[in-house]
Amino acid sequence: YILRELPSSPVPASCCTALLESF
Repeated sequence: YILRELPSSPVPASCCTALLESF
């Protein structure tokens, strides 16, 4: 998953999933 590629960030996983859906 892209979450592993990205560095540990304060942004919750829910935000990341939303970005994935946007793309």
